[in-house]
Parts: sequence; C-alpha cells; structure tokens
Amino acid sequence: PSHNSDWTVLKGFWHQGQKDSEIDKGKPKLSAWFRINPIIINKNDYGKLLAKIQGEKLIDPHTVSIPSTSHQGFLGEYPWHQSCQFLSGWREPVGEFHNCIPVKHLVPISKYEWESGGVDYSLDSSLGFYLPAKELIEGLDLVRSHEQIGEWADKSNQTVFLDPSLNETGASYALIRSETLQVWMDKNDFELVWLIGGEKQLYGSYSSKFYGRLEFSGIYQLGKGSPSGDIWFNREEPGK
Repeated sequence: PSHNSDWTVLKGFWHQGQKDSEIDKGKPKLSAWFRINPIIINKNDYGKLLAKIQGEKLIDPHTVSIPSTSHQGFLGEYPWHQSCQFLSGWREPVGEFHNCIPVKHLVPISKYEWESGGVDYSLDSSLGFYLPAKELIEGLDLVRSHEQIGEWADKSNQTVFLDPSLNETGASYALIRSETLQVWMDKNDFELVWLIGGEKQLYGSYSSKFYGRLEFSGIYQLGKGSPSGDIWFNREEPGK
C-alpha cells in the first residue's frame, strides 16, 4: 500500500486449522492448505501443458522442484558464485515429478536456507526465504538490496522482488512487482503459470476419526494481469 503498487505471488504455502477451543466437543475439526508452484513457459506451449496437467494430482510438494542453496552458500554470493550455478536455468520436459510438465520451463525462484547451531551463533533460529532465479535477476537487471534483506531492486532503486516474511510477521512468499514482470514476459513471449495443489479435511478434534477429505488441483495462467484457468477435485469419503 505504501508504494501504491500491485504484486504477483510466484510461490507460497498457506495452512489453517481450527483449534479445539473453537469447536464443540464431538464435532469434527477443519484443516485446509494449498501450495502455489510457479513455472514460466513459452506462450505457445500453454495448450500442450494444459492437456497433460489437467486431471493430475498436484498436491505433492515435489510437483515443481524449487532449487535450494542447501545451507551451504552465502547470500552475497548469489547468484554469481560457482556454487550457485545449479540453482537455476531452463528445464527440459524430463525429470520433473511424474514427468507431468511436458514443455521446456523455468522455475523463476530459488530458496535460500541456513541452519542455526554448531559454531555459528549469528542466528537464533534457522532461516529460509525465496530469491529470484538467476534468469529473473539478469532479465530484469536486479541487484540485491543492502538496506532490506530479501529484497531485490532495479536500476532506479525500486523494489521489484521480495519475501515479506523477513521483515514482517507471516509466511514466506515470493512476490514480484506485477508491472515489471508483465513487461519482461511480453518482451520474451513468456507466460507465468501456477500449478496449484491443496486439500480440505475433517477429522476428530479429540480422536483420530476421519470424516473425509477433498483434494484439489489446478492450473492457472497470468494472461494480461488477470489469472484464468481450471481446477478439479478428488473426494475421499470415510471408510474408503
């Protein structure tokens, strides 16, 4: 709001469950979650991707593999250092989860991770947050902000990419300035696609009784600033 700007979610995970204190004893408790996985493809490949993806279960966390620094890299060395070369790049349509992505694609983010403990006393707890992929950094001419950790800015010092969890309370999300992303994609005939997976389930608040589960999967494209796509469901009844 302070920048009066629109932002696009590239990656995120949401979960919410009812507390026992919020429901009457004997009543089932609701738990729900969903995961947002991003890929960037050539615009002409969307139809081929849709034909393969539609109907597939996309709830597995490995549906899209997000490259990680694996607790071994220094933030200031990303992405130019030799140890970071494997973290990004266009992927051929092989090797992904169940080979369900049949087109060449780019995972537009990486994840920085560092564990506390051992002889490193600089952190009170382990750290993990999202970074723009090398191709985004080069294509948008971004530099790492030296004022706010986890933020990346363009030549005019305007913040373009950030993970808000580093500077405010909340979950880790990869956010990018919508206008900047759209200009870059239009220039290169790219399309941002989200592969969504999640579930809702009911279970006993004071027991292990299972009341049912609804899994949902979906594919959406950004288009001209307004997401469009499809979602499908798989229902699991108690006792089945």
